[in-house]
Amino acid sequence: MIVLSQVMTNTKVYRWFFLVAISLPYSIAMFHRVGISTIASNLLLEFNISYVLLGLLGSAYFYSYAFFQPLAGLLSDRGGPIKVILACTLLLTVGALGFAFSPFISIAIIFRIIIGLSAGGTFVPVIYFVSQNFESHQRAKAVSLIMILGNLGALAAAGPLSLVLKIFNWREATALIALITFVLALVILIFFLRSRPRSSQTVVTPTPAGPGAFRFILKNKSLCYSLVAIGVYYGALMSFQGLWGVPFLMDVYQFSKSSAAMIIMLMPIGLVSGSLVLAQPLDTRFGRSIWIAGLTLTCIIFLLLGCSLSAPVSLFLYVSIFLLGFCNAVVPYLFRVYSEILPPAIAGKILGLLNVFPFIGVIVFQPLTGMIFDIYEAGASHTNVSYRIYFLFLAAAMVLSILAGIRVKLQKTGAVS
Repeated sequence: MIVLSQVMTNTKVYRWFFLVAISLPYSIAMFHRVGISTIASNLLLEFNISYVLLGLLGSAYFYSYAFFQPLAGLLSDRGGPIKVILACTLLLTVGALGFAFSPFISIAIIFRIIIGLSAGGTFVPVIYFVSQNFESHQRAKAVSLIMILGNLGALAAAGPLSLVLKIFNWREATALIALITFVLALVILIFFLRSRPRSSQTVVTPTPAGPGAFRFILKNKSLCYSLVAIGVYYGALMSFQGLWGVPFLMDVYQFSKSSAAMIIMLMPIGLVSGSLVLAQPLDTRFGRSIWIAGLTLTCIIFLLLGCSLSAPVSLFLYVSIFLLGFCNAVVPYLFRVYSEILPPAIAGKILGLLNVFPFIGVIVFQPLTGMIFDIYEAGASHTNVSYRIYFLFLAAAMVLSILAGIRVKLQKTGAVS
């Protein structure tokens, strides 16, 4: 691990500011992750593509994001998390610019892959940084802060982006995000240079040998069940928030694009609210019960949304979307589990491997749900039928997530230090 300078390790306030700076690329990554839902109709018209191809474009981000997770953990172990974050932020700038000026859907998919690859280095290194530089009683708060900052990006990708699209087209808006990302890379570089030791030599603490990461995961039942639970849960949630949420509100309830995007903002608002409310309880003996309750409530909401499509717009719709985000705030419970289980010697590598599975879920769910809309002709005479089947499918999938989530338990076999 790269040893930080005295001002970094001894000044608690500066450490938190540093955490905010290196967490902001994750906010940009979240913007790209869910922003495609807001510009979905623009992409359909400009590239003249099917819903399945739109789903493939959306999921391309998650293919490369998932691919990079083990490398992000390994590189964090080897060279330090800050260098990984800085390099990925610069690459994220390149990917966003390329996507903004893509002339064909094939080129757009390539740059979407680059965006996902670079975004893949914005989360695991930050979690690794927290595990190495924050005391155990501060980690829940630190992870909650990361999630709050990340979801500010998701917030910006909904209502604010829809307002920006009234002034700029989607290409210009994406180029603007690329410029903001580059400025952020410069800010992180300044923080990094200020926090380096005065000596010109970088001090590296050798990583001791440990058991194989894959073998460790496969031999731990709680880790295996957690992968099923989070993979299905996140795949279902992001198929709604990251792709079909805005079209659902436009097709079924006849909202305008900007209004639909503003309503979808309730999800990241809900997550921020949930993070503030649940951060401390998740660190208590009630954490597991809160985790299971969050998965169960998500399943119920999907079921109710599928059964109420013929009803007029009501408070129920807004509350449901808010609660979908609020329930997402139970996910830090898994990082509490991981911090108790993972051996320090290979913590980075295992975190990288574990973080692949949520995105495998998204990779599966986005094109799969796109097939539902292609089969039942979403936007035509079968709109309500297609969305009803879609939500019932998500509810059924969440049952599997709940069953796996129940089997996730704290096991103190080693703690990340």
